[in-house]
Amino acid sequence: MSVRERKREKERRRRLMARASFTIETALLMPVLIFAIIMSVYLTVHVMNRTVLASSCVEQAVSGRSQEVNVLFASGAVSWKRADDENARTVSAQAATLHYSGSELWQSESTATYQKIRPVTAIRIARKAWTLKHELR
Repeated sequence: MSVRERKREKERRRRLMARASFTIETALLMPVLIFAIIMSVYLTVHVMNRTVLASSCVEQAVSGRSQEVNVLFASGAVSWKRADDENARTVSAQAATLHYSGSELWQSESTATYQKIRPVTAIRIARKAWTLKHELR
């Protein structure tokens, strides 16, 4: 072998090693990258479910009527709890987001309380305060 052929062979081996190292790096990096993408999708679904539950709880607490809620990848129906007293209405919701194997991955809960407005009582309190203020002068 001449010197020129040895240099060519050495250069060819160097290029093959560079390609092989890229293949190994990609083989090690791809599972991590795919895991990160899948977990970000799961997290996005979980955040969306929490947002849907929270907005539905607020809507039901303010309006006083129940409504149907669509939760993605839920492990069954959403469980609702309502409590009404003379001053407030509280609505709670709970749902579980499914993992691909069928087990629960995250538990989503939301609670909203609406204080019932009593305008007559507020006006009476304001009048008493105004009267008291003018009596003290």
